[in-house]
Amino acid sequence: MWVKNTKTGNVWSVDKEQGEKLLKEDYFEKTTAPKSKSKSATSDVNEDSE
Repeated sequence: MWVKNTKTGNVWSVDKEQGEKLLKEDYFEKTTAPKSKSKSATSDVNEDSE
């Protein structure tokens, strides 16, 4: 289960039991998995080395 802290915007994957406990708090909500960044970090390194 993925949960998001609405105060900080941080997203975590937690087990169902822990997620249910967190969702009882006002500042957590159930969410989907965060999307990974499409740009590769190594492409910046290769551009700098030219």
